[in-house]
Amino acid sequence: MPIIVCNLQMFSAHQTVYVYNDNYIMDMEMVGTEDLEKTISTLCDKYRAEEVRLYGLKSYLLPVAEQIQYYNAMLYNKTNVKVEVNPDV
Repeated sequence: MPIIVCNLQMFSAHQTVYVYNDNYIMDMEMVGTEDLEKTISTLCDKYRAEEVRLYGLKSYLLPVAEQIQYYNAMLYNKTNVKVEVNPDV
């Protein structure tokens, strides 16, 4: 099952979002920080990913995680997407 991963670089205008499947990179997109939530939601729909992992400053990423879940529910009618902030930390 594909997993979407983003290591947020604070104060950077662009972020890199990876789509992993079985530890291999299937896709990679460089997106503007302001489009991060919508892009991740689009990738979840495109690859049928149900897991998103965000790494970085937790206080900044918690609202981002909520927005990703909101966009998945409203734009793609997906409520099963799990968004984790710093899951291995």
